[in-house]
Amino acid sequence: MVVKTQEQVAQGGGNWAAVEDRSKWRGLYSRQWQTAMMMIYPKEENDSLRCQLEAYKNEVDLVRSDLKTDLDQKDKQLKMLQQTLQGMQQ
Repeated sequence: MVVKTQEQVAQGGGNWAAVEDRSKWRGLYSRQWQTAMMMIYPKEENDSLRCQLEAYKNEVDLVRSDLKTDLDQKDKQLKMLQQTLQGMQQ
């Protein structure tokens, strides 16, 4: 494909309109491509963000579970120490 500049077309004749048409079609194709990508990428990005959110939720649930287990152990330890202290006071 040979693309002539406007000066080359003016000097040697030729069809500048054909070159302009090709540029117009490339621009149109480019805009359509961009529009399509704007529709596709947000969906992919949305899916990716949704997966990340689900992973974060799972991680929060694991941390909560671990903290609850730790808290339950501390409560048992505290009750045992309170009972021991009460026994020593009597």
